[in-house]
Amino acid sequence: MAREVKEFAAVDLGSNSFHLVLARVENGELTIVDKLKERVRLASGLDEKGYLSEASQTEALLCLERFGHRLAHIDNAHVRVVGTNTLRKAKNADKFVQLAEKVIGQQVEIISGLEEARLIHSGVSNLFSQTGENYLIVDIGGGSTECIIGCDRNMLHADSFYMGCVEFSNQYFSKGRWSRKDFDRAVTAARLQMGPVQRVYRELGWTHAFGSSGTINAVSEILNHQGFGQAITKSGIDWLFGYLQGAKSVDALDLPGLKPERAPVIVGGVCILWALFHSLKLEEMRPVQTALREGVLNELANIEGQSDVREHSVSKLMKRYSVDETHAALVVSVVNNIGPSLLGAWALDADEYLPLIRWAAQLHEIGKCVQYSGYHKHSAYLVSNSHLAGFDKHRQQILAALLLVHRRKIDVDRLTPLVGELALDVAKMAVILRLSVLLCRTRSDRARPQLDVQLDQGRIELFFPKDYLEARPLTRADLEQENVWLRQIGLSVKTDCRAQYKTHH
Repeated sequence: MAREVKEFAAVDLGSNSFHLVLARVENGELTIVDKLKERVRLASGLDEKGYLSEASQTEALLCLERFGHRLAHIDNAHVRVVGTNTLRKAKNADKFVQLAEKVIGQQVEIISGLEEARLIHSGVSNLFSQTGENYLIVDIGGGSTECIIGCDRNMLHADSFYMGCVEFSNQYFSKGRWSRKDFDRAVTAARLQMGPVQRVYRELGWTHAFGSSGTINAVSEILNHQGFGQAITKSGIDWLFGYLQGAKSVDALDLPGLKPERAPVIVGGVCILWALFHSLKLEEMRPVQTALREGVLNELANIEGQSDVREHSVSKLMKRYSVDETHAALVVSVVNNIGPSLLGAWALDADEYLPLIRWAAQLHEIGKCVQYSGYHKHSAYLVSNSHLAGFDKHRQQILAALLLVHRRKIDVDRLTPLVGELALDVAKMAVILRLSVLLCRTRSDRARPQLDVQLDQGRIELFFPKDYLEARPLTRADLEQENVWLRQIGLSVKTDCRAQYKTHH
C-alpha cells in the first residue's frame, strides 16, 4: 500500500527577505523538501510618510509571482502566506496585499507582532527536548525583533519590538558610512525599547538562549570564522561591535563569512543584538535554523495533533471576561441553524465566515465586564486590541466589526475603518449574529427550535413553529424593531409560522 504524502508550504513576507518553505508529511513527520529565498528589503521601500514605494512593490510582486509558480500544484488549504512588520506599518498595505494575492494565487495574512512571536516559538521549540527548564528565543528580523520566554512547548512571555536590521541600518547608517555617535544612537534606541520589559525577562529567567533568523545566523558565521565558535558569546559580539565601529563604512568591511547581500544591513542588526546581550545580561546564544516559517508549517500540518489555535484564543478570552458559556452556546446553535442558508444566499464563503460569526457569538458579551451601556462597543474594542493567537489582522478586525454592530444601529460607515471594502458584507454577516442573539434574549437554557430561513431579494423570511411567536410577545416586538435597524442596509425580516418543526439541539 502506498504511503499518503501531503505537501505544505509557508511563505514569509519579511521586511528583509521573502521566504518560501515546502515540506512533506510522511508517517506523521514533517520533512523540508525545498526552500526559496529572495532578498526584497521591503522595509527599505517605506517612504517618510509610511507608504511602500512603487519600485519596492514591483520587486516584491515579481518575487511573489515566481513563488506562485512553485505553489501552483499545492492545495490552497495547505498554504499559508504571512506578512510581518513592514506590512503591519505600511499605510498602503491593503492595496499591496490585493495585488500580492492575485500574483501568488493565495490569501495573504498580515499578522501581529505577538502572533509572529507565537509562530517563531512554535518553529523553534520543537527542537528542544522537554526538560521543564525555561529558555529564551530571540529573532531579529528586518523590521522587528521578537523575544520569547518558553518552557517545554509553552510560551510563557513574548514581546515584539519595533527594531530590525533593515530599519536600524536605514535609520542610523543610511549612507553606508558611520561614526561612533551613530552606534551610540542606535544602541540607545534599542535599549530604550528593551528597558520597560527587561526586568520581566530576568525574573522569569532561562537556562539557555537561542537565536533565529538572518542577523543571528550571519553573526554566528562571522564569529565562527574569527575563532569564537558557532555559539554567539558576549566576548564575540563585543569584538564584532568594536570591529564595525572601527571600519567606519560598509565598503571597508573585511569579514570572512559575511555574505555580500547581508553587508548593508549587518550594522543595524549587530547594534540590536549587542543591546540585547547587555540589557538581558546574556553570556551566550546558540543559533538555530528554524523560525517563523517552520512554526507556520507545524500548524498547517497539525504535526502535534492540536486543534485550531483560534478556538483556544476565543475560549481563553471567554474565561477572562467571565462569559456565560451556556448562553453563548445557545446563540452559537442559532448561528449554525440560520447562518449557512443566509451566507449561501448572499454568496459569502461559509467556510471562511461562519466560524467568525460563531466566535463573535461566543464573545459578544465580553464588553459587559466594562459597562452594560454600549457593551457592544466595549466588546469590539477588547477584541480589536487583544492578542488573539492564530488570528491575522484581517480576521481579527472582521471579528471586532461583527461585535460592533451586533445590536442597535447598523452603521456601515463605522465598519469601513475596520474592514474597508468588506463593510457591507460584514454588515450582512452581522445580521446572522443579531438575529441569533435576539432569539436567545430570554436567556432560557432550553434548546431553540430549528428554524427554516429563506432570502427573497432583501427580505429574510424566518419560519417558526406554530404559535411560537404568539407565546413570546417580547421576541415578536424585538423582531419588529430589528426591521427598523435592517432597513439601514436594505434588508428586512418577515416571520411566519409552520405546524411542523424540529427541535434544535
